[in-house]
Amino acid sequence: FEIIFLYSGAKYIAATPTLFLFAIRYYISAFDMIFAKQVLLATGNEKKLTKIYYFTGLINIILKIILVIFNILTPQLCIITTLICDFLIIILQNITIKKLKLNIVLPIGKILKYFITSLIFIPIILLINHYFQSDNMLEIILRTIISIFSCTIIYAIMLFVSKDDFVPLLFKGLKK
Repeated sequence: FEIIFLYSGAKYIAATPTLFLFAIRYYISAFDMIFAKQVLLATGNEKKLTKIYYFTGLINIILKIILVIFNILTPQLCIITTLICDFLIIILQNITIKKLKLNIVLPIGKILKYFITSLIFIPIILLINHYFQSDNMLEIILRTIISIFSCTIIYAIMLFVSKDDFVPLLFKGLKK
C-alpha cells in the first residue's frame, strides 16, 4: 500500500494485492535461481532445465486458458497460477538434482532462515498498519519509516542470535 501510495498516489491503490503477490513470487524465484543457475546450468544440465521450464510453462498456459473459459481472469489469479507453476518448477528442479546425485551441498538451511525471517516482517507491518491507520501523506511516511526501522531491528536480531557469517563482516566494515 505505502509504496504504491507514495509512488503514484491514491489513484493506483487497487494495484496493492497484485504487488503483494508479485513480492511473494520474487521470494519463490530466488529458489529457482539457485537451483537453475548454480546447480543445473553449472553442471551442464541445460536440457533437463529447459524441459522443466517448457512443461511448467505449458501448465501455466493451460491454467490461464481455464481462467478465461470460466471468465474469472484477474491479475491476481494470473499471478497465483504463475506462483503454482513456480512451486512446481522448484519441486521438479529439486527432484532432478536428487536424481543426478550431484555432490553439491545447497545452502537450503540459510535460505530458509532468511525466508522465515522475512515472513516475520508481515505481521510486524500489519500490526504497525493497525495502529497507524491514515491516508495522510505524513502519517504514511511515518508508518513506512517505522516499518523499515522495525524490520531492520528484527533482521539484525536474527543475524546476531543465529551467529550469521555476515555479523563479523559487518563489524569489520564499520571499523574502517
